[in-house]
Amino acid sequence: MQLARKYHIANNETILLWVHRKIAESLVNDDVKLPASERSIYNWIDKGLLRTKNIDLLEKTRRTKAKHGRTPKREQPGKNISQRPKEVETRTTFGHWEMDTVQGKKSAEDPVILVLAERLTRYNLAFKITSKTPNAVSRVITKLKELTGDYFDEIFKTITPDNGSEFFEVANEVDQVYYADAYSPWQRGTNENNNRPLRRSITKGTSLQLFSEFDAEQANLRLNSYPRKILGGKSSLDRFEEEILKIIDPETLAV
Repeated sequence: MQLARKYHIANNETILLWVHRKIAESLVNDDVKLPASERSIYNWIDKGLLRTKNIDLLEKTRRTKAKHGRTPKREQPGKNISQRPKEVETRTTFGHWEMDTVQGKKSAEDPVILVLAERLTRYNLAFKITSKTPNAVSRVITKLKELTGDYFDEIFKTITPDNGSEFFEVANEVDQVYYADAYSPWQRGTNENNNRPLRRSITKGTSLQLFSEFDAEQANLRLNSYPRKILGGKSSLDRFEEEILKIIDPETLAV
């Protein structure tokens, strides 16, 4: 530790370079004096002036050079998450959903599970769809509109989908859609947290051709039914029912 402090050694590679400097006779050709600069030592290694090669440096072989220039952004078909109402962030009001897909086998022909997670109650909806395409996602939105009728806009106030192209028709189906940024899963934290338990049943690499709609429903029911500390010991299903009954009069649901 004292040696590290004295020579400001930050990692194993710096230690290796320091040792090289101290035993120069084993590293360089005859009568060659090592430079004092660490950067110069790296340059000498690159040029082949030392017996040490880049492959001997544990850290350097893992580094990649930064790419200059901007990566073109995929154009979003609707509003960005930065335009989403601030109340969504507070998780104090019901009806704000995040949308994602859960894949088994990464194949264009394989079915996927479309999931929607409500931010306040953490309640999860899961639907097995035929493919990871805009049409398949749109059919689920249409189904939800049919099931909820006039209550759709109260139950689904906003939807925040992933930035995948399969969600690009959602903005045409729902008014308040806000697309997350690419490669920013933390912007849909409820999706991410709910997907982990689902993965116990929907394992990566396994084709969902072998996974029935009933299987998806059962896996999702287990997710919604377990008590959560963040919900005061209640399940997501309990909290979802409480919020739904504030919107829909149970007498209207009587058969």
